Amino acid sequence: MQNPIPRASSSTLTYLSSDLHMCGIKNIQPNGLLPPLVQRYVYQLCEAIDWCHAASVTHRDIKPENLLIDTRSHVLKLCDFGFARYMCLVGTNNVGKII
Repeated sequence: MQNPIPRASSSTLTYLSSDLHMCGIKNIQPNGLLPPLVQRYVYQLCEAIDWCHAASVTHRDIKPENLLIDTRSHVLKLCDFGFARYMCLVGTNNVGKII
């Protein structure tokens, strides 16, 4: 089976200082995240989910620990695709394949 997710020609490793769970536990924002920041993170999460679905992939394990955040640039990235599945066409008997 061909991998449905396009790959770049080279790999890069990115260090992100925190995940969403750590943001809450370590009280990086003692009064909670500001509404514009929450809006930005939710938008980025929706974009990540849309990108996955466009590639026929469903994540199946979205939780705060799987949302990486760069606290300086406020970039959110979705990670840990261990439970991800390839979505098959509607009407087929194939439930999906683990990626």
